[in-house]
Amino acid sequence: PITPPARIARCGVWKRFRFLNPIPSEPSVAEGQSGRVSGMIVVALALLVSGAAAAQFLFPPRPPTALADRTTETSFRVDESSFDDARTVQVAFDAGTDVAIVSPTSGRVTESSCAPGAKIKSGAIAAQISGTTVLAMYTVTPLWRPLSWGDTGPDVTALRQELNRLGAGIAESGPVDGSLVGAIAARLEPEGVDPPQFDSVPVERIMWIPQAEVTMVSCDATLGAAVESGATFGKVAGNISAARVVEVPTDLAPGARVLRVDGVTAPVDESGIVTSPEALAEFAASPSVRKTTQAEEADAAQLAGVLSLAEATAVSAVPPATVFAVEGTSACVTSGGRDVAVRIVGSKLGKTYVVAAEKQGKLPESVDIPGKADQKCET
Repeated sequence: PITPPARIARCGVWKRFRFLNPIPSEPSVAEGQSGRVSGMIVVALALLVSGAAAAQFLFPPRPPTALADRTTETSFRVDESSFDDARTVQVAFDAGTDVAIVSPTSGRVTESSCAPGAKIKSGAIAAQISGTTVLAMYTVTPLWRPLSWGDTGPDVTALRQELNRLGAGIAESGPVDGSLVGAIAARLEPEGVDPPQFDSVPVERIMWIPQAEVTMVSCDATLGAAVESGATFGKVAGNISAARVVEVPTDLAPGARVLRVDGVTAPVDESGIVTSPEALAEFAASPSVRKTTQAEEADAAQLAGVLSLAEATAVSAVPPATVFAVEGTSACVTSGGRDVAVRIVGSKLGKTYVVAAEKQGKLPESVDIPGKADQKCET
């Protein structure tokens, strides 16, 4: 090291020269030991990391106990279940044209139950014309003629059946007699008032309606208006002329089926079409169906429904892996070395639903996974 002259040192200039030309010093013992320790730590960490990485390959992580048991399980219990093969489908409705209902008599409308959107039920008072009560009545066969004592025919039978549906408690078949005439008379007057006496069915006081409950679309004979017999009293919304499943699933379980839409359940044929007049009338009375069929959009006349078996069937639920030798709906399961032929009826939520094939009897209490993927069915 260079020793500065005393004058330069006193001037403080030396400090700057020292900064530019530092005086080397010998490392202390403590610093040397610290360096060696740091190096050993780095080496140890490197060995630890490399050892952990090697362990990942040599000793892969073990699965949880629950999962490990599943991978080795080969036998499964057969669960009994109820199966209705319910499917969500789109249902299309075709609404019929509005129907005119006519006044059965002439006079001036002094009271009326008609209003756009109002409902009129069979057996209820529809109006008073010149003070005479007029009864709304639905019959399968419209009342088209005077009905005298002893008359018979489909119109008489239809009238008897509707009165019975309304609680009259008369015979559903037979000619016009006192019980039939009396049941009509009882509905023409309020409860507690003596009914009028008739020698025949007073058809001039019965206004035929096309359904058990109708929704009025318009009213031609307003309060105070004069009407003639046979003139339009008002128009009611048309019945549903057809209801059908838009696209019937192709893998349905065999059996009679029903269709549920907006609380109405109706039988359907194999093509997914509702043919029952009673069911179509119920659909027509459904608020959702009515709103849908009145929409202007062509695609709007559809609602979601549920297509299901009319009667749920008892089935066995097994894991799909236990079912083999599948051909269409025919398949097999095996239990304890014995194969059992089954018929597949459906699947849901990771379960396959099967029933024993004909002449196979009851299925075993448990089934096994087949020994090989292409195992044949030995029954």
